[in-house]
Amino acid sequence: MANKLLTIGEKGMATLKRAQSSGKLFSDPEDPDIAGTQGFETLVKRLKEGSTVCKEIEDFLKNRSQAEVQYGKALSRCSQQAKGKDEIGGLKDSWDEMVKQSENEGLHHNKLGNAFHTISKNMEEFRLDQKERRTRLEDGVKRLQSNKRECYHKVLSNKDRYENKCRDADAAIDTYDREEPGAPPAMKVKLVNKRDKAKKAAKDADDVYKKSLELLEDSRKKWELCMTNFCQEAQKLEEDRIHFLRDELWEVTNHVSQSCVIIDEVQEEVRKVLEKCVAERDIHLFVQQKRTGTRRPDAFLFKPYNANGERVHRRVNDKEDIYSSVPDTYAGGNAGSLLEQDSVPSSSSASLTPFKAKVTYQYTAQDVDELSLEFGQMVTVLSNNNTNWWLVEFKKQQGKVPSRYLEPFKKILV
Repeated sequence: MANKLLTIGEKGMATLKRAQSSGKLFSDPEDPDIAGTQGFETLVKRLKEGSTVCKEIEDFLKNRSQAEVQYGKALSRCSQQAKGKDEIGGLKDSWDEMVKQSENEGLHHNKLGNAFHTISKNMEEFRLDQKERRTRLEDGVKRLQSNKRECYHKVLSNKDRYENKCRDADAAIDTYDREEPGAPPAMKVKLVNKRDKAKKAAKDADDVYKKSLELLEDSRKKWELCMTNFCQEAQKLEEDRIHFLRDELWEVTNHVSQSCVIIDEVQEEVRKVLEKCVAERDIHLFVQQKRTGTRRPDAFLFKPYNANGERVHRRVNDKEDIYSSVPDTYAGGNAGSLLEQDSVPSSSSASLTPFKAKVTYQYTAQDVDELSLEFGQMVTVLSNNNTNWWLVEFKKQQGKVPSRYLEPFKKILV
């Protein structure tokens, strides 16, 4: 009978071994105990570990989604609170473009966070669906395992009872056979009854034992079929999980890569505007917008007290001190010298005699009819009819120059 039990256990494992040899099922460690559940527990543990990993990735994407949304909102707040409204020119355009693109970048991060949230929700639905399928499969296997274990223990109990009854029958038969021929008839009848009763009890125990074996074999077959199906479904669950997570993570990387491209495009828009920012142009724009006049004020000159404008002579420290009126067109000098202008014609003259002038500030031409000059150069003024712009000649080139950049050349008389 023990050999028969061993055969049942070997037959139960043989089916699983045949399934394993196909390479399509999880490896199930060989367990000689027919009531053993090591292979089942190993598969269940693996499926639960996979569910845990799925939950961890899901939580990661939820946290990443929140981080992206918070960052996007922070960028939007920074853009709305940005200063620098008083800047002008190309730098203003560059700054405005950066603020605008920062706002766009914030909106993109919000979209990226929403995409991660959607992926995490899909992952949650997938995980819960797998959990439901796994639980349903596990419950079916556990019920059959419980029934198989119960039948197995009944077989062991009936086996012990069967063996005890067989030993009792053997003992009753031996007692009857050892009875002496001269024993009283009543004793013989008693021994015969005891022997027959023991044999019947052994036969009944044998029937119960065989019946329990049949129930165990039937339970084992059902468990084997269910376990095979569980192995196949467990593999399918695991394959689905790996494929799903791989695809979702791939989608995550695609979103991140696309985000990098979009952010680079956003920054490229800022760079395009920055390329147009030129310091000289912005400064010229400021001068054009903010200037308050086109000529410098005249010097405040000393005039002697003489209503007729005649020279006044007086002695100062035994020296003759000469005071004279100074023409209004004079633009410089000192109090200790007699200054006279070298025939600088008035702007109201009908015809102008060209005169020399000194460049007091560097000037860069802004138009085709203007002339660029360097500080300290001597030029010839050809026309000063326009108070703001004079026509000058330098090295055989003629052009207009602002009058405030020139000073008529004068001789200094000691």
